Amino acid sequence: MKNGQQKQPPIGQVIEDTEAYFAGMGYADSTLKRYRYIWRRFTEYARRKCIEELTVSLCRDFMRDEYGFEMYSIGLSPSKSLVRRPLLALLEFQEHRFVSRRCSMKDPLGNSFPTEFAGIAESFMEDLERSPLADITVKYIRYHLLSFFRHMIQKGIRDLDSIDINAINQYAIYLKGYSKSYIYSFLSAVRKLLKYALSIGAITTDITNCFPVITMPSRLDMPTVYSEEEISAILATVDRGSPIGKRNYAMLLLGIHYGLRSSDVCELKLSGLSFEDSKISLTQQKTGKETTFDILPDVGWALIDYLRDGRPKIKNDYVFISHRAPFSRFAENNHLWQIINKHLRMAGIERDKRYRGNGFHSLRHSLAGNMLTHNIPLTTIKEVLGHENLYTTTVYTKVDIPQLSLCALEVPQ
Repeated sequence: MKNGQQKQPPIGQVIEDTEAYFAGMGYADSTLKRYRYIWRRFTEYARRKCIEELTVSLCRDFMRDEYGFEMYSIGLSPSKSLVRRPLLALLEFQEHRFVSRRCSMKDPLGNSFPTEFAGIAESFMEDLERSPLADITVKYIRYHLLSFFRHMIQKGIRDLDSIDINAINQYAIYLKGYSKSYIYSFLSAVRKLLKYALSIGAITTDITNCFPVITMPSRLDMPTVYSEEEISAILATVDRGSPIGKRNYAMLLLGIHYGLRSSDVCELKLSGLSFEDSKISLTQQKTGKETTFDILPDVGWALIDYLRDGRPKIKNDYVFISHRAPFSRFAENNHLWQIINKHLRMAGIERDKRYRGNGFHSLRHSLAGNMLTHNIPLTTIKEVLGHENLYTTTVYTKVDIPQLSLCALEVPQ
């Protein structure tokens, strides 16, 4: 081999060794059955491509061609994460001869833009970081642009001036298989970059007006997710006698009573709790807005119960932590859906996959909808949810015309 590189074993051998490793670790037969199914499809895909060795590039192509998403995408749905896990396991076992509980999600291509586009892209990202956009939004834009520029390089396009509307249309076709909202966010990131490049004179032609039109359905038909009775049933399934149950109960109450996003629950600090003043203070991760809530009695007692008798005794400023060693904070991309999904199943509550989600955002929608049912003004709901404008609040409440009329302003004569 060139440069003394050792030839990798064939894909079949890597799969056989990885499966033996999982069996030795005591993985359930149901889990191995699911892994074998993905591995079998992957083997067939590699055979059609006439490729014998396991590579990141081959895994990427398989995910995109067979399942319609990028392997290193962030914020994937639980079902897509389950599809990705078997391939991440193969790559990790091939390199390290073991597989961690949470397979490495580090993109081997790194977080750097291709050299040809690095200057303008990094300048644009620095400009975004100075803007009011939330950190998570900037992170997603960076991810979208990394994917876009790598695709341009593969197509032989190596400078901004060569990016024409045909290249954009081909990229839109390449994204086929993603949801409309995801394609919209990809193209929106590229549009922002090109607008910036035009504003500083890096390009002279504006092609953004010719971008493919992605029609998005109205979000005003979003219904209330779970009723107050269903919320009570969910809480009733929590084992409040166990340490994890104490933690989950307190977390659920924060979503139910305050509509906190999962990111805000994970980021809540001990320094943000003031039991003397009965206040919870935090900075919303999405908006950067500082928010303070009164500690409601049941929330206060749930927090005290967890902090006193449930939380591992470690030095860590985060309120909620994983109860598995090394007892650290929740991962940044953990949306806590597994907690709500567990108690939905225990409560026997079925959900319509189109509308009734199983994450903390479902509790946020439910809070808004149930408040509206009790004729609480939209302006109050807006403040509770921490929205900047009233329109965003109407999205959460499936507001109708009579409710909107309550917010009408008098027309000047």
